[in-house]
Amino acid sequence: MLAAALALSASFVWGVVDFVGGTLARRHPVATIALLGHATGLAALAVAVLLIGIDQRALSFGLAAGTFGGVAVFTFYKAMSLGKLSIASPLLACGSVLAFAIAVAAGERPSTLSVVGALVALAGAVLASIEEHASGGDRRRALGFAFASMFALGGYLYLLGRGSADGGTLSAVFGARTTSSSLLLLLVFGLGSSLRIGWRAYGLLALIGLGAAMAFILYGYAADIGLISIASVLSSLYPVVTVVLAHVFLGERLGRIQLAGLPLVLVGVILVTTA
Repeated sequence: MLAAALALSASFVWGVVDFVGGTLARRHPVATIALLGHATGLAALAVAVLLIGIDQRALSFGLAAGTFGGVAVFTFYKAMSLGKLSIASPLLACGSVLAFAIAVAAGERPSTLSVVGALVALAGAVLASIEEHASGGDRRRALGFAFASMFALGGYLYLLGRGSADGGTLSAVFGARTTSSSLLLLLVFGLGSSLRIGWRAYGLLALIGLGAAMAFILYGYAADIGLISIASVLSSLYPVVTVVLAHVFLGERLGRIQLAGLPLVLVGVILVTTA
């Protein structure tokens, strides 16, 4: 029960962070938003690990996870800058299905109902993207970036979960943020993106960075005391928060096929968590 509560808390925080980050990515360079958000979380994590100490094995898994994390955050923000937040976010959530599959292949044994739920969630994501694909130029590119972020997130969640399962959650998250921040810094310089985005945006990015770091810590602890496969899928409930915020504050509307797909994503996640 505690593992489920931690994963649900992580999904709520992720939903808010994704919404705020997605809106900023529409007004400022995507690489800049991704880097500055990461840097804030990295600074806070550095203080924490200095006080608590480093677990070397967990740190190694985290450093490897960060490679996927850097790709996931850039492609996700890029997708949201080109298309609807309420489409990109559910697709990213299905990265947890990939993490689920890797964990099962590595030896975890969730119930048959959990496996069925993961497949239902993936089917819902495909339906949720059909009309987006048919909408042309930018939206088609947005779909491509969203799928890239989905696969990258799957590798990230699994490796981060492995590091956390060894009892070094903070070390694993710190390692992941170190690698991903370094990759994003190289990307910012490579693209020539400006770091000047205004004080209000800096403040929001500080909150995004801290919130995202906290969400990954919550997820890490959930993976530590429970199964990585279950924690990764349960934490993917966050699109509900993003979709509701996009509807309330941005007036986003979904087509009928997408409306049919989004509930399937949620039903699949529910099946996984109640199995």
